[in-house]
Amino acid sequence: DIRTKKYSQTINGKLSSQKRVKKYRNDNPEKKKAHSFINNLLQNSNFTRDICSICGKPNAEFHHENYELPNFGYWFCKKHHKEIHRGLT
Repeated sequence: DIRTKKYSQTINGKLSSQKRVKKYRNDNPEKKKAHSFINNLLQNSNFTRDICSICGKPNAEFHHENYELPNFGYWFCKKHHKEIHRGLT
């Protein structure tokens, strides 16, 4: 909502967000490692984003099936990636 958006743009909102992100990363080191693995590939090699495995949209996001296997997963557009995490697809 509008109040949340306004708050997130304040200094306190930004600090709160940074704190939340830091806690999430500390609580989920395997997820951080898997995400970093893919991001490093995208930045430091000829590795490029693929198309969505469902609809074929370009510039998809990588979905990890198992965070202990950081190079195994599927590419989904933002819409389908959200649906996968919500259990809708």
